[in-house]
Amino acid sequence: MSVRSSRRIGLVRRRIATRVLLITVTAVGFGLCPLLVCGIARAQNYTVTTIDFPGALGTTAGGINDVGQIVGEFADSNGKGHGFLDSSGIFTAVDVPGASATQANGINNAGQIVGQFVDSAGNAHGFLYSGGGFTTIDPPGAVSAGAAGINSAGQIVGGYANPSTGNHGFLYSGGSFTNIDAPKTLTSYAFNDGTVSADRINDTGQIVGEWTCNGIVDSCGFLDSGGTFSLVNYPGASVTHATGINNIGQIVGSDCTVSDCSVSNQIFLYSGGGYTTIPVPGASGFSLGVGINNVGSVAGTFVDSAGVPHGFLATPNARSGTIALSAAVLPAGRSVKVGATATAFATIIDAGPADATGCSIAPQTSIPANFLYQTTNPATNALTGSPNAPINIANGTNQSFLVALTPTAAFAPTNVPFNFACTNAASAVVLSGINTLQLSASATAVPDIVALAASSDPGYVDITGATGVGDFAVATVNLGAAAQITASANTGSATLPVSLTLCQTNPGNGACMASPAMSVTTTIAANATPTFGIFATGSGTIANSPGANRVFVTFTDSGGVLRGETSVAIRTQ
Repeated sequence: MSVRSSRRIGLVRRRIATRVLLITVTAVGFGLCPLLVCGIARAQNYTVTTIDFPGALGTTAGGINDVGQIVGEFADSNGKGHGFLDSSGIFTAVDVPGASATQANGINNAGQIVGQFVDSAGNAHGFLYSGGGFTTIDPPGAVSAGAAGINSAGQIVGGYANPSTGNHGFLYSGGSFTNIDAPKTLTSYAFNDGTVSADRINDTGQIVGEWTCNGIVDSCGFLDSGGTFSLVNYPGASVTHATGINNIGQIVGSDCTVSDCSVSNQIFLYSGGGYTTIPVPGASGFSLGVGINNVGSVAGTFVDSAGVPHGFLATPNARSGTIALSAAVLPAGRSVKVGATATAFATIIDAGPADATGCSIAPQTSIPANFLYQTTNPATNALTGSPNAPINIANGTNQSFLVALTPTAAFAPTNVPFNFACTNAASAVVLSGINTLQLSASATAVPDIVALAASSDPGYVDITGATGVGDFAVATVNLGAAAQITASANTGSATLPVSLTLCQTNPGNGACMASPAMSVTTTIAANATPTFGIFATGSGTIANSPGANRVFVTFTDSGGVLRGETSVAIRTQ
């Protein structure tokens, strides 16, 4: 769910005014075109799955990432609200320590979760959950706040209340807060008070949300594209809220056209200049579309005829002509001197059902580096074609590329996502560790550990049973300067029931040269090729979710700077 409030659906109470802008459970939605001029399309064909936290009195769902992980809130048998994470049907409670209630609202592809919690004094705060720890997210001067959405770059949006200046949306980026306030000039309503809640942010920085645009009754959605605001209203609706946006600009929301939006409203998708409704089987008239990922899956909430809230996942059914792209990058990390070129190999896969045309690659993150891509022969890795020339990919085949980045200034390790796009298809979903590149540049020569993982089940480390042990190997080469390097393994921002150890191995027979430990420190000379073994011991079931559940092997120098990285997916078999 989002970060604004006007009513309760049997879960945690939400406060507005000087308390908090939490999700308005009364209506949600958007239209990217001018007021009342967009056409209404027919209902879209979706497969809808109900989401209920085991044993809960009620469940609401909202945030969803590209690997299908969903976050939301549930009420336990005592009516207390808890956040949750649903990873392929495996549920985990998300609770801020000491909170009287927790609500999880948004999740990115790295598994970072944002939301809201209520402290023992009854005050609401935003939070970020990352790497197993919680961080409070409260704008300066806030008496109550909540975080709603987070993108791949870690930028967070939400809403807060300030007793002196009123209610505002916010963007939290790079350690700084910026207010998101839709201009009152977007509408001519006499009682436009500008109350704002920012609900979602995509990887291009577009933000959707809503504000009270006609006194205390009507609400309007908005799209903020780099500070340029567009009015968002579903045609004929008295209340419209925008709650989700993906990287191709599809927006999900809800609206109502009756006086009591709490009992009758609909979910819609805005895409390609028109609206599509998303009916939810079992809904008694009240339903909310809250989040949408880059493959078009929608997460939200509906209330059944008994008044019980449930989460849902609406997955679009395949349609003729819809081309599915995926992509991969190897190696996963490079570390070079300014002016030197860091290269990696990328592959775009066209899963059909038609040929993909005009396919290209471009970085999605702004870094001081020149970039080019060029096709290669996958059998030899030799360059083919011309630099930066879009190409066609036949249905059911793949194309390999070289990507090259030449830094023009020094910068710290940065996870660089790429836009793998074709003119007649949606971009491939960005999955950290699968089709991204950890890149850094330094003013002096530095170690550059190129690492590749290998396992008996390619791309996976499999654990047999909940408490079994799995293993895989990592081969490296140092293409940079000699340095003392520490190798270690982790699960990134995901908290998984597994313990990880590793050892440096004899390249001839694969045997450990010392007992496995949490880290291994060794000096790696220029052009040296040490190898390592990694061991994963389970303490619970790990879902098969390769975009989210991964083991990362990192190589850092004596200053703690990342100099190389690789990863594999992990699952219980």
